[in-house]
Amino acid sequence: MKRLIQAIFSISFMGGLLLAFALSMAVATFIENDFGTPVAQKLIYNSWWFEAIMVLLIINLVANIFQYKLYLRKKWSLLLFHTAFILIFLGAAVTRYISFEGILHLRENETKNYILSDKPIVKIKTNKDSIEIHNQFTAYTFKKFTQDLKNQGVKIIFEKFIPNAQETLVPAEVGDAFVQVAVFESGKMQHYWLQENKSQILKNKIFAIDNSDKTKADIHIKKQNDTLYIQAYSNGILKEMQTGNTDTLIEGNWYQIEKNKLYQFTDIRFVITDWILSAQKRLISTDMKHKANSINALQGKIIKGEKSIAFTLKSNGSDLAEVQTFNINGTSIQLSYGLKKIKLPFKIKLKKFELKRYPGSGSPSSYSSIVEVFDKQNKKNFEYKIYMNHVLDYRGYRFFQSSYDLDEKGSILSVNHDAWGTGLTYLGYLLMALGMLWSLANINGRFRKLINTNKKLHQTRTISLLILFMFMANLSFAQQHKVIPQEQAHEFGKLFIQDNSGRVKTINVFASEILRKMSRKTTWEGLSPEQVFLGIIVNSDYWTKVPLIRISDKKVQEYLGIKKKYVSFSDVVDLQTGEYRLKSVVNKAYSKSPAQRDMFDKAVIKADERINIFYLAFVGQFLHIFPNPDHSQELWHIPGDTKFQTKDTLYKAFVKDIFAHYYKTVKEAEITNNWQKADSILTMIKTVQQKYGKSVIPSDQKVRAEEFYTRTAIFERLFPLYGTVGFILITLLFLQIFNPKWKFKIPIQLLVVLIMVFFAFHTLGLGLRWYISGHAPWSDGYEAMVYISWVLVLAGLIFTKNSKMGLAATTLLSSIMLLVAHLNWMDPTITNLVPVLKSYWLSIHVSVITASYGFLGLSALLGFLVLILMALQTPNNYHKLKFSIKELSQVNEISLIVGLYLLTIGTFLGGVWANESWGRYWGWDPKETWALISVVIYSFVAHIRLIPGLKGYFPLNLSAAWSYWVIMMTFFGVNFYLSGMHSYAKGDPVPIPSFVYIIAGVMLIVSILAYWKNKQLKITEQ
Repeated sequence: MKRLIQAIFSISFMGGLLLAFALSMAVATFIENDFGTPVAQKLIYNSWWFEAIMVLLIINLVANIFQYKLYLRKKWSLLLFHTAFILIFLGAAVTRYISFEGILHLRENETKNYILSDKPIVKIKTNKDSIEIHNQFTAYTFKKFTQDLKNQGVKIIFEKFIPNAQETLVPAEVGDAFVQVAVFESGKMQHYWLQENKSQILKNKIFAIDNSDKTKADIHIKKQNDTLYIQAYSNGILKEMQTGNTDTLIEGNWYQIEKNKLYQFTDIRFVITDWILSAQKRLISTDMKHKANSINALQGKIIKGEKSIAFTLKSNGSDLAEVQTFNINGTSIQLSYGLKKIKLPFKIKLKKFELKRYPGSGSPSSYSSIVEVFDKQNKKNFEYKIYMNHVLDYRGYRFFQSSYDLDEKGSILSVNHDAWGTGLTYLGYLLMALGMLWSLANINGRFRKLINTNKKLHQTRTISLLILFMFMANLSFAQQHKVIPQEQAHEFGKLFIQDNSGRVKTINVFASEILRKMSRKTTWEGLSPEQVFLGIIVNSDYWTKVPLIRISDKKVQEYLGIKKKYVSFSDVVDLQTGEYRLKSVVNKAYSKSPAQRDMFDKAVIKADERINIFYLAFVGQFLHIFPNPDHSQELWHIPGDTKFQTKDTLYKAFVKDIFAHYYKTVKEAEITNNWQKADSILTMIKTVQQKYGKSVIPSDQKVRAEEFYTRTAIFERLFPLYGTVGFILITLLFLQIFNPKWKFKIPIQLLVVLIMVFFAFHTLGLGLRWYISGHAPWSDGYEAMVYISWVLVLAGLIFTKNSKMGLAATTLLSSIMLLVAHLNWMDPTITNLVPVLKSYWLSIHVSVITASYGFLGLSALLGFLVLILMALQTPNNYHKLKFSIKELSQVNEISLIVGLYLLTIGTFLGGVWANESWGRYWGWDPKETWALISVVIYSFVAHIRLIPGLKGYFPLNLSAAWSYWVIMMTFFGVNFYLSGMHSYAKGDPVPIPSFVYIIAGVMLIVSILAYWKNKQLKITEQ
């Protein structure tokens, strides 16, 4: 027993648990892809053994806190963030077992005091019993079960579960007659099946087949000798739809039914399209994967004594469960399967649902719900506006804007009632982040010891990292375009413009941001942003045909029928009819809640945003350039604004007509090349801007600073420079490993000076951004990336006086971070076009977790480099390489620790974003699951030095090199091979590129050689 307890508390057991935890989650994501979410939850996520792994991990963690004496003062930083994980698990347990979620669907002016549960339940109710069965049924895990009602002498047997059930008609010898009727409603044909002996109301008329009481039916059908007849309830006509020939129908007469002919009466038109004279209804299962709000069914029977009654219970996943009542031998039993009604301690009313759309395409921009809360108990009554990232938090319930009805008259709110779970989890997140940051600064911590040891090693030999950066000039050539001269465009760009947030800047700056948003370019075919922007406004006929809008998603390209990354406005909008080719898929994407959107939906929304930016520029809706002299705080007005009101009638006329006059003079100047009139108009506009908008117009110094900052694009230019210099420096240091006689003293000093110069420009860029924005330059994701990269270089310059390796490493890391920031350019917020899904938390989450990929990528490259060095070892060069292997391994561990901390913090920040956006901080989506798998795998790698049998540099570097495949799966694999809200292909297989197999093969060969050489030379240091 003692040995068993010691084994459970051991670090080796912890390693096994971590690998089992990660493997289980990985398998679950593939099960979800192939068999659906409920199956994955039933088999793994909600299983007892999966929860047992987590419990054992917590027990092991607590034991190791005492085993490694983390309670000692010098280890408090480690104690803090390890304890935080216990709080996170406890918070998750509270959320799992005590808290609940639900759905509130409200129509305008509708009031409710209840929500519906998010998962269906089976409810059994009699006058003596009330039982709820909380079981997530799936076709692959369902087993026949019995519920005994001993007080009633009743057995209820649940025999079959039918997922995504659809009712179908099966011909049978004993059955009812069924007739399919197509009724014209609102200009469309709606199809219905009529059943024998069951009347049905269609367009306010009662249809019936063989109804014994004919007075209850307006349109009566009867079956006689395998033939169907219909009785006319009034005079009408029977029309042959192809030829147009008609026959008269006389009221009260019977006529043999003719298929696919139009029966037309004064107030109804219908076609009988099909019939089955004898059939039975059967439920069948359709495709079981990735269905939202589909109908599931439970079938079984109720037994009392010798009597048995069959039942079918249905749940559609969105409406309140339908209650069915059965009477068997004197006992009344109510059965239901579906969403449960959960009563609220207050009432909530939807006063108005607001959906804002982009002009032109009409696609959704944002949506919100104005609700009123009535709390009789607390004598409160208040109004609140709910929209994305703006949550109604009241009496323990949190209401999130999730989706809306397609007719835009109803709202769907997700509701969360979390009894302390979120609070405990958030506290754990905070302590985890603080503990990790503290451990980086703790002089007694592993991180600082590795850095100090590495400095000492440098006195013996210098070694650095090997990362390949290719710096290629991206040359663009100006083509022959119908363009406005640069001088005139620049003068136009000196006008001030106000964005929707109230910030005033020049059009030169604004045009640059607009071009980046549309095309992710700083210039276009040699043209400046202001030339493009003014050209779109003045020469719209030409620019609507220029492929200026970037659409890189293959699925969107396929939908549009194009095979290029850049499209023109006319490619997606018919300029003659105004038809928008993405309208249907855009509306479909926006009507989904953010949690339900897949990557195609998100790509469509992104494309729609860029198309709308072009449209708003095209129609002049961005040109908020005229201040209101009567209301200084009001958003500036666009030219020709019909809603513009001011006491200054002369100025009102000026606003209405001046730009039309300017456009006309520009057109003339393009022919005459005389721009004097156009310049004079611009001067007049500048004068009125200074007169009426002086209080908000920035100073000349700030204007010049912002234009310089925008034009130079300092941070975007720095990452290839940092990367190139870092690569050369590392190459030179690497060559010194094998030939210490090659000192490269002057080239290395020159490279260090270049890094200092680049760092000075980096500092200048941060200072300019601080000065321009008026706040510290780390307030959003992009700024955080730029700032952290600056800190990395600063650390390299300060702490590596005696080692160029550290400076080379931090320079390359800084380059990686700047590269990441600009690979996914953070869209400027000045246009107020960022989709409501985007939030501050999302920006930080993406930035931090993506930055971790850079550090972990560096760790993988270092690990692979060490494996190469180990594979090249011989008895002759062993002593020459051992210091390099040791130093490189320690740098690897430093990078791995930083990467793991960022990865962990970033993953849990994603939970905060999800919770603040739609009310759940963890949902086992494949993307977030693989992010957690990455955290678990790298936690194992970080602790591998403590596991007996896995100590040494070889296991550390081997695991660091191969573990990056998990990151690749998280970043790329989930998007193409698994289903979920982050996926591109909904699980459809995508061919794996051949170079992936080549890389894996090379890594395997090097790993085997390194292991063989390592074992041969018996290197066991560390």
